Amino acid sequence: MLSLTQSDVSMRKLYSRYTDNYSNFFKWRRMQVHFKDEGDGIPILFLHGTSSSLHTWDELAKLLKSKYRVIRMDLIGCGITGPHPKSNYSMEMYLSFINDFTHFLELDEFIIAGNSWGGMLAWNYAALRPKLLSGLILINSAGFKMSKTPKRFKLVQFKAGRWLLKKSTPKWVVKKGLKEVIYSDQIEERLTERYQALMLREGNRRAFVDLMMTRQQPKTELLASIKIPTLLLWGRHDKLYPLHQANLFQKQIRNAQLKIIEK
Repeated sequence: MLSLTQSDVSMRKLYSRYTDNYSNFFKWRRMQVHFKDEGDGIPILFLHGTSSSLHTWDELAKLLKSKYRVIRMDLIGCGITGPHPKSNYSMEMYLSFINDFTHFLELDEFIIAGNSWGGMLAWNYAALRPKLLSGLILINSAGFKMSKTPKRFKLVQFKAGRWLLKKSTPKWVVKKGLKEVIYSDQIEERLTERYQALMLREGNRRAFVDLMMTRQQPKTELLASIKIPTLLLWGRHDKLYPLHQANLFQKQIRNAQLKIIEK
Protein backbone atom coordinates (compact mmCIF):
# COMPACT_ATOMS: atom_id res chain seq x y z
CA MET A 1 0.00 0.00 0.00
CA LEU A 2 1.31 3.43 -0.97
CA SER A 3 1.95 5.86 1.87
CA LEU A 4 -0.02 9.10 1.80
CA THR A 5 2.88 10.97 3.36
CA GLN A 6 6.55 11.43 2.50
CA SER A 7 9.21 12.17 5.09
CA ASP A 8 11.52 15.17 4.96
CA VAL A 9 14.97 14.54 3.49
CA SER A 10 18.06 16.06 5.07
CA MET A 11 20.13 18.55 3.09
CA ARG A 12 23.16 16.29 3.47
CA LYS A 13 21.45 13.47 1.58
CA LEU A 14 20.59 15.81 -1.29
CA TYR A 15 23.90 17.68 -1.37
CA SER A 16 25.87 15.28 -3.57
CA ARG A 17 23.02 14.94 -6.09
CA TYR A 18 22.18 18.62 -6.52
CA THR A 19 25.48 20.45 -6.13
CA ASP A 20 28.60 20.30 -8.29
CA ASN A 21 31.98 21.97 -8.79
CA TYR A 22 30.28 25.26 -9.68
CA SER A 23 28.28 25.34 -6.44
CA ASN A 24 29.07 28.04 -3.90
CA PHE A 25 27.46 29.21 -0.67
CA PHE A 26 26.69 32.72 0.54
CA LYS A 27 26.26 33.04 4.30
CA TRP A 28 23.35 35.33 5.02
CA ARG A 29 21.55 35.68 8.36
CA ARG A 30 22.34 32.16 9.62
CA MET A 31 21.55 30.63 6.21
CA GLN A 32 23.84 29.09 3.60
CA VAL A 33 22.43 30.16 0.24
CA HIS A 34 23.38 27.79 -2.58
CA PHE A 35 24.36 29.59 -5.80
CA LYS A 36 26.30 29.20 -9.05
CA ASP A 37 28.28 31.90 -10.85
CA GLU A 38 29.50 30.90 -14.33
CA GLY A 39 30.86 32.62 -17.43
CA ASP A 40 32.11 36.10 -18.25
CA GLY A 41 30.46 39.19 -19.66
CA ILE A 42 27.38 41.16 -18.66
CA PRO A 43 26.00 39.59 -15.46
CA ILE A 44 22.44 38.18 -15.53
CA LEU A 45 20.92 37.27 -12.17
CA PHE A 46 18.24 34.56 -12.57
CA LEU A 47 15.40 34.06 -10.05
CA HIS A 48 13.35 30.85 -10.19
CA GLY A 49 9.70 30.19 -9.36
CA THR A 50 7.90 28.75 -6.34
CA SER A 51 9.07 25.31 -5.17
CA SER A 52 11.78 25.30 -7.82
CA SER A 53 15.57 25.73 -7.70
CA LEU A 54 18.56 27.12 -9.58
CA HIS A 55 18.34 24.00 -11.78
CA THR A 56 15.44 25.71 -13.58
CA TRP A 57 18.15 27.53 -15.50
CA ASP A 58 20.51 24.61 -16.26
CA GLU A 59 19.95 24.55 -20.03
CA LEU A 60 19.93 28.35 -20.36
CA ALA A 61 23.18 28.53 -18.39
CA LYS A 62 24.84 26.17 -20.89
CA LEU A 63 23.73 28.40 -23.78
CA LEU A 64 24.53 31.76 -22.23
CA LYS A 65 27.69 31.37 -20.18
CA SER A 66 29.99 31.68 -23.21
CA LYS A 67 28.81 35.31 -23.61
CA TYR A 68 27.36 36.28 -20.24
CA ARG A 69 28.05 35.88 -16.55
CA VAL A 70 25.19 33.63 -15.44
CA ILE A 71 24.32 33.86 -11.73
CA ARG A 72 21.57 31.80 -10.13
CA MET A 73 20.67 30.62 -6.65
CA ASP A 74 18.29 28.42 -4.71
CA LEU A 75 16.10 31.16 -3.26
CA ILE A 76 15.42 31.13 0.46
CA GLY A 77 12.78 28.49 1.22
CA CYS A 78 13.76 26.37 -1.79
CA GLY A 79 16.33 23.90 -3.06
CA ILE A 80 19.50 23.16 -1.12
CA THR A 81 19.30 26.57 0.59
CA GLY A 82 16.24 25.59 2.61
CA PRO A 83 13.99 27.57 4.96
CA HIS A 84 14.41 30.93 6.64
CA PRO A 85 15.19 30.33 10.36
CA LYS A 86 12.47 32.81 11.38
CA SER A 87 9.99 31.84 8.63
CA ASN A 88 10.24 35.31 7.10
CA TYR A 89 9.14 35.20 3.46
CA SER A 90 8.15 38.82 2.98
CA MET A 91 8.93 40.78 -0.17
CA GLU A 92 11.11 43.06 1.97
CA MET A 93 13.22 40.10 3.10
CA TYR A 94 13.81 38.90 -0.46
CA LEU A 95 14.68 42.39 -1.76
CA SER A 96 17.12 42.85 1.14
CA PHE A 97 18.68 39.46 0.36
CA ILE A 98 19.12 40.31 -3.35
CA ASN A 99 20.75 43.61 -2.38
CA ASP A 100 23.22 41.93 -0.04
CA PHE A 101 23.90 39.07 -2.47
CA THR A 102 24.72 41.41 -5.37
CA HIS A 103 26.92 43.49 -3.07
CA PHE A 104 28.72 40.30 -2.00
CA LEU A 105 29.39 39.50 -5.68
CA GLU A 106 30.49 43.12 -6.28
CA LEU A 107 28.07 43.60 -9.16
CA ASP A 108 28.25 47.18 -10.43
CA GLU A 109 25.63 46.68 -13.12
CA PHE A 110 23.52 43.67 -14.02
CA ILE A 111 20.37 42.36 -15.67
CA ILE A 112 17.77 40.70 -13.46
CA ALA A 113 15.60 37.91 -14.85
CA GLY A 114 12.77 35.99 -13.21
CA ASN A 115 10.19 33.33 -13.94
CA SER A 116 6.78 33.04 -12.24
CA TRP A 117 7.19 34.06 -8.56
CA GLY A 118 10.84 34.87 -9.33
CA GLY A 119 9.54 37.25 -11.97
CA MET A 120 7.52 39.09 -9.33
CA LEU A 121 10.63 39.40 -7.17
CA ALA A 122 12.51 40.73 -10.21
CA TRP A 123 10.00 43.42 -11.18
CA ASN A 124 9.60 44.55 -7.57
CA TYR A 125 13.37 44.88 -7.34
CA ALA A 126 13.46 46.79 -10.63
CA ALA A 127 10.75 49.16 -9.40
CA LEU A 128 12.02 49.73 -5.87
CA ARG A 129 15.81 49.30 -6.15
CA PRO A 130 16.79 49.97 -9.77
CA LYS A 131 20.15 51.66 -9.15
CA LEU A 132 22.42 48.88 -10.47
CA LEU A 133 20.10 47.42 -13.11
CA SER A 134 20.65 47.70 -16.86
CA GLY A 135 17.75 45.45 -17.85
CA LEU A 136 14.81 43.33 -16.72
CA ILE A 137 13.63 40.00 -18.17
CA LEU A 138 10.27 38.56 -17.15
CA ILE A 139 9.43 34.99 -18.18
CA ASN A 140 5.75 34.18 -17.62
CA SER A 141 5.93 36.33 -14.52
CA ALA A 142 3.56 36.41 -11.58
CA GLY A 143 1.92 39.71 -10.75
CA PHE A 144 -1.60 39.66 -12.14
CA LYS A 145 -4.33 37.27 -11.08
CA MET A 146 -3.79 33.69 -12.20
CA SER A 147 -6.25 32.37 -14.75
CA LYS A 148 -6.20 29.07 -12.88
CA THR A 149 -5.33 28.80 -9.19
CA PRO A 150 -3.47 25.53 -8.48
CA LYS A 151 -5.05 23.31 -5.83
CA ARG A 152 -1.92 23.52 -3.68
CA PHE A 153 -2.42 27.29 -3.45
CA LYS A 154 -6.06 26.83 -2.44
CA LEU A 155 -5.21 24.22 0.20
CA VAL A 156 -3.22 26.82 2.15
CA GLN A 157 -6.51 28.45 3.19
CA PHE A 158 -7.45 25.44 5.37
CA LYS A 159 -5.75 23.95 8.42
CA ALA A 160 -6.08 20.40 7.08
CA GLY A 161 -4.78 21.59 3.71
CA ARG A 162 -1.70 23.14 5.29
CA TRP A 163 -1.00 19.88 7.15
CA LEU A 164 -1.33 17.95 3.88
CA LEU A 165 1.04 20.27 2.02
CA LYS A 166 3.68 19.82 4.74
CA LYS A 167 3.38 16.01 4.80
CA SER A 168 2.28 14.75 1.39
CA THR A 169 4.23 15.36 -1.84
CA PRO A 170 3.64 12.32 -4.08
CA LYS A 171 5.35 12.19 -7.45
CA TRP A 172 2.09 12.27 -9.41
CA VAL A 173 1.13 15.59 -7.79
CA VAL A 174 4.54 17.05 -8.66
CA LYS A 175 4.16 15.92 -12.28
CA LYS A 176 0.69 17.43 -12.50
CA GLY A 177 2.08 20.76 -11.31
CA LEU A 178 4.85 20.67 -13.91
CA LYS A 179 2.32 20.09 -16.70
CA GLU A 180 0.71 23.42 -15.82
CA VAL A 181 3.85 25.35 -16.74
CA ILE A 182 5.79 23.17 -19.21
CA TYR A 183 4.57 22.61 -22.77
CA SER A 184 5.03 18.87 -23.10
CA ASP A 185 2.88 15.77 -23.13
CA GLN A 186 5.73 13.87 -21.53
CA ILE A 187 7.49 15.32 -18.48
CA GLU A 188 10.88 13.65 -18.05
CA GLU A 189 11.06 11.36 -15.04
CA ARG A 190 14.34 12.90 -13.85
CA LEU A 191 12.72 16.36 -13.85
CA THR A 192 9.84 15.14 -11.68
CA GLU A 193 12.28 13.37 -9.37
CA ARG A 194 14.40 16.50 -8.97
CA TYR A 195 11.43 18.70 -8.13
CA GLN A 196 10.07 16.17 -5.66
CA ALA A 197 13.44 15.58 -4.00
CA LEU A 198 14.15 19.28 -3.47
CA MET A 199 10.63 19.93 -2.23
CA LEU A 200 11.22 17.18 0.34
CA ARG A 201 14.36 18.94 1.55
CA GLU A 202 13.93 19.43 5.27
CA GLY A 203 11.88 22.58 5.91
CA ASN A 204 10.99 23.41 2.30
CA ARG A 205 7.37 22.27 2.42
CA ARG A 206 6.75 24.30 5.55
CA ALA A 207 8.48 27.22 3.82
CA PHE A 208 6.05 26.93 0.89
CA VAL A 209 3.07 27.09 3.24
CA ASP A 210 4.57 30.02 5.15
CA LEU A 211 5.31 31.83 1.88
CA MET A 212 1.73 31.37 0.70
CA MET A 213 0.44 32.64 4.04
CA THR A 214 2.75 35.67 3.81
CA ARG A 215 1.85 36.68 0.26
CA GLN A 216 0.11 40.01 -0.11
CA GLN A 217 -1.71 41.53 -3.06
CA PRO A 218 0.95 42.36 -5.70
CA LYS A 219 1.55 46.09 -6.06
CA THR A 220 1.25 46.17 -9.85
CA GLU A 221 1.03 49.97 -9.75
CA LEU A 222 4.81 49.86 -9.26
CA LEU A 223 5.25 48.56 -12.82
CA ALA A 224 4.69 52.05 -14.26
CA SER A 225 7.82 53.30 -12.48
CA ILE A 226 10.13 50.81 -14.25
CA LYS A 227 12.21 52.70 -16.80
CA ILE A 228 14.95 50.21 -17.71
CA PRO A 229 14.72 48.17 -20.95
CA THR A 230 12.45 45.18 -20.30
CA LEU A 231 12.04 41.94 -22.22
CA LEU A 232 8.87 39.90 -21.75
CA LEU A 233 9.44 36.27 -22.76
CA TRP A 234 6.12 34.46 -22.75
CA GLY A 235 5.29 30.84 -23.42
CA ARG A 236 2.01 30.93 -25.29
CA HIS A 237 0.50 27.89 -23.55
CA ASP A 238 1.29 28.58 -19.88
CA LYS A 239 -1.81 27.55 -17.91
CA LEU A 240 -1.11 29.76 -14.88
CA TYR A 241 0.11 32.96 -16.52
CA PRO A 242 -1.46 33.02 -20.01
CA LEU A 243 -0.49 35.34 -22.84
CA HIS A 244 -2.99 38.09 -22.07
CA GLN A 245 -1.03 38.76 -18.86
CA ALA A 246 2.04 39.59 -20.94
CA ASN A 247 -0.05 42.28 -22.62
CA LEU A 248 -0.91 43.70 -19.19
CA PHE A 249 2.79 43.92 -18.30
CA GLN A 250 3.55 45.52 -21.66
CA LYS A 251 0.93 48.21 -21.09
CA GLN A 252 2.32 49.03 -17.64
CA ILE A 253 6.08 48.99 -18.37
CA ARG A 254 6.96 51.71 -20.85
CA ASN A 255 10.12 50.14 -22.31
CA ALA A 256 8.83 46.55 -22.53
CA GLN A 257 9.18 44.39 -25.62
CA LEU A 258 7.25 41.12 -25.94
CA LYS A 259 8.61 37.93 -27.48
CA ILE A 260 6.25 34.94 -27.61
CA ILE A 261 7.66 31.41 -27.32
CA GLU A 262 5.69 28.73 -29.12
CA LYS A 263 5.45 25.32 -27.44
